Amino acid sequence: DKDAEYLPIEVVGESQPYYLLNIIHIVENALALEECEFHTLRSGAIGEITKTVFAEKNIPDNRAFVYPQSIKLPLFKGELLKNIYEENELTGLEFLPIDSAHL
Repeated sequence: DKDAEYLPIEVVGESQPYYLLNIIHIVENALALEECEFHTLRSGAIGEITKTVFAEKNIPDNRAFVYPQSIKLPLFKGELLKNIYEENELTGLEFLPIDSAHL
């Protein structure tokens, strides 16, 4: 499956190519809504989420993804990316544990 796409960008004054990574794999049911805390909008839709809990069984391992309530925040489940990151002594990312429900 395709999780992401590279988008070329032009940087003025630079001859080397630069790319943005756009995560396009959306996990529709990534949240365990019954365990999340959020504000409800007048329309009944979910507003700001104040406590995010993920439904771990709905998220495949070692895949980059976003979820509908937060398309701007790409996530990755599994140790693969962290291992690659550490083995290649890369910098700039932070790996944090997140709350999940084993539903």
